[in-house]
Amino acid sequence: MRSRNTTSISCASAAAALLLLAAAGCGSKDKDAAGLSDCERAAENAAAVGVVRNAFNAGNLGTADELATHFQDVQRSVYLDTSGKLRPWAELKTHPATSYDTLIWVNTLEGPVGDRAHDARLRVRDSGSASCD
Repeated sequence: MRSRNTTSISCASAAAALLLLAAAGCGSKDKDAAGLSDCERAAENAAAVGVVRNAFNAGNLGTADELATHFQDVQRSVYLDTSGKLRPWAELKTHPATSYDTLIWVNTLEGPVGDRAHDARLRVRDSGSASCD
């Protein structure tokens, strides 16, 4: 179970995800409510989605039918490939509704996978590995 601080960070991450979607581009130096640039937020999102994608594709996060409940009014072919695997974040983020739905799903996951996704975000933040200039 996550601590109150972790839950607050998850809520802040969800709010920040909305800011990311509205952002003009990765090169922006503007900071969001968490003090992260668009580029830093994008790097954190990529890390967290990567963890969740790997878990889903390994069969650890349910079925395609269960996943579909998080992607209302979006065709499965937009977020799943022909073999039923979740597409990479680089593809998911190009479709606004899918990008939004993906980030909401990732940011609200609980349990071990949600914890690992959260930890992936923090590793990017703590290591400075976002490569933002």
